[in-house]
Amino acid sequence: MPSEKSKKKIIKRIFLKCSIIILLACLVCAPFYYFTFIFIGLPSDEKMIAHFYKNRQDIETLVNSFRYFEPEDGGFHYTLWVNTESTQVLMARTGVYDIGMIIPTWYPNPYSKEAAQERYAKGPTGVLYHYPYETIKINF
Repeated sequence: MPSEKSKKKIIKRIFLKCSIIILLACLVCAPFYYFTFIFIGLPSDEKMIAHFYKNRQDIETLVNSFRYFEPEDGGFHYTLWVNTESTQVLMARTGVYDIGMIIPTWYPNPYSKEAAQERYAKGPTGVLYHYPYETIKINF
């Protein structure tokens, strides 16, 4: 007959082994669950193109308002622009999450002041669309 002390040791070992098995099962099953039920993936090209054409006028208005926005107090351009009421309304209506600079040009000295001035003088060349699962860049 095992003693009380040895019974407790056996129970602790069983509990530890079960805990390890449960933890490993969770680690193995979590990615499967995520990619099967949570992560849906990107929308199809057809959906993205249809969304763009449906909202094209508003998207172009949004891009142009970003390109030609002049901050009154000389503050940071993007922060002031994105917080205007008209920008918020257009972004909500079109589903555009953000507008950013996409710079495909290589500059010999990319961190110089001259390169920065030239880069920002060109204005934004793309729009970032935010869908429920991913952010997609679309070049203009």
